[in-house]
Amino acid sequence: TLFFHNCPYDRLYHDMAQWRGEPTEDVFREVDATWSLVWVGDAWMAPYELTYQGGAIDRSRATRRTGMQWLAEFRRRVPNSVWLNPEPSRRWGAESIALVRSVFPMFELTLDGLAEAVDVLRGTKPNQPDVRHVVG
Repeated sequence: TLFFHNCPYDRLYHDMAQWRGEPTEDVFREVDATWSLVWVGDAWMAPYELTYQGGAIDRSRATRRTGMQWLAEFRRRVPNSVWLNPEPSRRWGAESIALVRSVFPMFELTLDGLAEAVDVLRGTKPNQPDVRHVVG
């Protein structure tokens, strides 16, 4: 289990306080297409955190890659990935949530949502992100 605030930028953390971390590039060297990846988070943030270079909310985490580029790289390396969102889907109208949904299939963090996500990870349902709601 690794932690991040809003988006996985250049470091991922072993603790919620984000004191003990490791470079995301090191994590990239460990994972591949044989892995399954489950993200858990509300995906609710300022859209610039996903779309602008250096858009991280914490300037010390500002990188040349956009948040979307970090997410896309995880998806490329671990295609068998899903996102569990604790917010009910009726609240998924935020631009940032639509952007994350364009990279990962997203499910509610409920028993039904978890069952759907597991079906995707097992390969019994398509592993497709939802690009219908991305703001142009």
